[in-house]
Amino acid sequence: MSTLYYDKVTKVMKVGAKKGVTLYGPKVKSLGTRTTKYLSKRIESATTMSVADVSIINENFGKYVTEYLKEGYIVDLGAMGDIRPKFDCKAVDTLEECDADSIRRISVQFKGSAELKEVVDNIKFEYRPGYTDTSANQDHAVTDGPTEPGGGTTPGGNTGGGGFSG
Repeated sequence: MSTLYYDKVTKVMKVGAKKGVTLYGPKVKSLGTRTTKYLSKRIESATTMSVADVSIINENFGKYVTEYLKEGYIVDLGAMGDIRPKFDCKAVDTLEECDADSIRRISVQFKGSAELKEVVDNIKFEYRPGYTDTSANQDHAVTDGPTEPGGGTTPGGNTGGGGFSG
């Protein structure tokens, strides 16, 4: 079983019945980033391919996935799942109004495979604060995040996804 670490963060609600209220919730604590160079080295050690061979495959993989998404295809990523183009749109009153102007934002949607979902379902969670605050009880501490490029800070840091919606 894998362990996913989380930190505790604050969020001031901007809308709704709790507007202006500070709420607390867990957020995934990233252990860092694994680059394609790192992955290439790992794949090299598990295969007969060189890092250069794996890097060429990675570059072309990304190039073709992007190309197929732009054309409107769903791309099957095997045991990982699939990736597809997606957009948000404005609902309109008539069929005639339903056109490209209704599209608000285009994005990419990832849908994990059954195998990936099974792995994720078996993850346990452990609280690991981002920064040690010796003056606070760590079971209830909310930690400050690192300084972001541009000078600001974010509660809980730029620690990956999985925040809370309040």
